Amino acid sequence: MPDVIGLEVGEALEVLAKCGVTVVKEAATKPPGAVACSGEARVLRSKVKVPNEVELLIACRDFTIPRKEVE
Repeated sequence: MPDVIGLEVGEALEVLAKCGVTVVKEAATKPPGAVACSGEARVLRSKVKVPNEVELLIACRDFTIPRKEVE
């Protein structure tokens, strides 16, 4: 299984596909209150489910967090 930790998601997907590995799930992590992510996304964790199948945990570089209005 190739090590794709830290790679941009697109690059990680290419590496895995070339090695015959299928990504069965992509989950994203974000800070509390964030409603959208932008910028580059990178792989934080890969978890082998069965041979040649992996789940990826990804995180974006930037997030949109709505401001709370103060009364």
